[in-house]
Amino acid sequence: MFQKKLIPGLLGVFLLMLLLGLTVALESQQSVEEMYEAAIFKKDADGDLEGAIQLFREIVKKFPKNLDIASKAQLQIGLCYEKLGNKASQQAQEAFRKVIDNYPQQTAQVKAARQKLAVLLRASSAVSSGDKETRVRKVWDKADDWHHNGSPSPDGRYITFTDYNSGNLGIRDLLKDESRFLTQSKSRGAASWSIFSPDGSQIAYTWQNIKDWSSELRLIGMEGGESRILYKDAGSPFPISWSKDGNRILVKLAQKDSLAIAFVSIKDGSSQKIRSFPSENFKLKGAGLSPDGLFIAYSCKMDGSANEDIHIMSAKGNNLTPLITHPADDVFLGWSPDGKHVLFMSDRTGSNDLWTIQVNDGKPDGYPLLVKPSLGNIRPLGLTPTGSLYYGIVTGWCDIFTAEIDPETGKVLSSPVMAVQKYEGFNSTPDWSSEGRYIVCRSSRGTALSGDELALLILSTQTEEIREVPLQNTGGLNFHFLRWSPDGRSILGVGTDEKGKYGALLAFDAVTGESEIIARSDGKNGIIFQPEWAPDGKSVFFTRKVVEKQKILHNYIVQHDIETGEEKKLFDAPILIGLLTLSPNGQELAFWGKGTVMLLSTTNGGEPRKLFQQDKTISSMTWSADGRFLFYGKKRDAESTVNEVWRISVEGGEPKKLDLAMNMLMHLRMHPAGRKIAFTASIRPQASEIWVMENFLPWIQDKK
Repeated sequence: MFQKKLIPGLLGVFLLMLLLGLTVALESQQSVEEMYEAAIFKKDADGDLEGAIQLFREIVKKFPKNLDIASKAQLQIGLCYEKLGNKASQQAQEAFRKVIDNYPQQTAQVKAARQKLAVLLRASSAVSSGDKETRVRKVWDKADDWHHNGSPSPDGRYITFTDYNSGNLGIRDLLKDESRFLTQSKSRGAASWSIFSPDGSQIAYTWQNIKDWSSELRLIGMEGGESRILYKDAGSPFPISWSKDGNRILVKLAQKDSLAIAFVSIKDGSSQKIRSFPSENFKLKGAGLSPDGLFIAYSCKMDGSANEDIHIMSAKGNNLTPLITHPADDVFLGWSPDGKHVLFMSDRTGSNDLWTIQVNDGKPDGYPLLVKPSLGNIRPLGLTPTGSLYYGIVTGWCDIFTAEIDPETGKVLSSPVMAVQKYEGFNSTPDWSSEGRYIVCRSSRGTALSGDELALLILSTQTEEIREVPLQNTGGLNFHFLRWSPDGRSILGVGTDEKGKYGALLAFDAVTGESEIIARSDGKNGIIFQPEWAPDGKSVFFTRKVVEKQKILHNYIVQHDIETGEEKKLFDAPILIGLLTLSPNGQELAFWGKGTVMLLSTTNGGEPRKLFQQDKTISSMTWSADGRFLFYGKKRDAESTVNEVWRISVEGGEPKKLDLAMNMLMHLRMHPAGRKIAFTASIRPQASEIWVMENFLPWIQDKK
């Protein structure tokens, strides 16, 4: 009896509490909706934008779990600031970014915030400062035979460059449109990145010696003459920034197991290491010393990240702080002359744009601000003390094409089509996977032949999906050599070792891009070229070239055992050997040497068999899938840049020209089934230009 009375009593209490809870919840819901309507009324009817902002902020603070109302209130904060005009443009941008960052599931609000933010960014980038408008102009029209690795002088009149043909360090007078060389090397080495001293009287640059591929940090005067070796220990020194007093240079050093940032003394060449980073998961993209010398900002990829972020630390190497972290590539460009802003390039909007962020005592202060949209595929060269940004533009020139071929007759059945439609103009060296379902190629991702941006692009021929595999610490991965392993797990290339020495044979993981050194180059054994996998994947064939005093002493063809590292010499000749390619069954190697295409047995070695005579205009070779023919490209005539494709039986006979010819056609590779051929070719002229952006920093400072 007692239990029967108790249960209804408890049930009544429970129902009463539930009713009270629902009432409170309804009152709370009514309260937040009433607050929101009151804020809207204050904004639209009263026109009190500042008052409305305070009410919307109160809603966001009091009701953070009510995502629908909170996100709407945050969006309204941005709309209020937008109505306040240019003086509140930055606050409006920050408010809209909070909608995007804090409420990603509120799709309607996020979409509206993105649209508003895009409009504000476009408008803000066009704002001028006083009577000076931001100006972008071309200062060097046809810089075709140089590398984008120089920098402007402090006054912006000169720019350094490396001559593509000779390797010499040059200087361009942008006022007189004249160029001259500072070094007079005759194939003994090549200059790399170069930067002016603060007073413009000296230039620091990296010099790579051809003989042993060692690197040195050198100094040379503006007028040329004898250079001074400042630093030549191990580490491939790469100059980053001069200190303001001109007494030290900040450099990057590539060491055995790490990358280091260090100062090198101008007086005696002594070095002071600032900080080291593990080389296997760290890739430094850009760096710079603040004008007051207290901080170092740099962009890098860390811990296997696929994207660049920007960090800042003290000049002593401590107090490491993230400056820009975003699921996009953000690349450091330079410090503003007053040291209060860091400029960077980002692809967060889908194009390469110029951004800035304010910095206070080594820490970010506020949100990034767009300065200039749609820069294109630029190569930053440097920011002058007056705030002018110099950069190079290369239009690109090579793409990956495929064409269908009748394997029996060699007849071309379809016109060439561009196979890889990503980073167009900057892709080369295709190779098929063993079953032919994928094509891999080398991509410099919009930066011409630079080794800094390299990636593998892997195209599915069935879905046309392209997967990008960024490469770590590749240095100058050779433009011509890329071969997929028989098991599809790794890809061969020739690049630099952990010390920055060129000529190492690398195997890149096809998923992660991590590399493993298969074989090394040195002066005695020769530099590695033209690798080819054996069909069983247990060994690799390649050539080694030994050069002394600009003369080829030996060209070896070797077979390298991957497990043991032992090498079997198959052929040795004091001639240049090129275009090495392995037959599908792995029994013969075809190569060009001294005007003749020859075939060499991989089992017996010995004297190669001469197949046919061909002059130096030959560009590439590949076997047919059944091993009966060789396909090769050669110049149409001595003056032409068009290469035609020909076919010849390995049993001999007359070559047959195919109906396939394109500008700069090279890197021929046959599909395993024999019905398609892939190659690199050009459909656009390559152009290199130097541009400068001026008068944009005063506007940034006005926005503080």
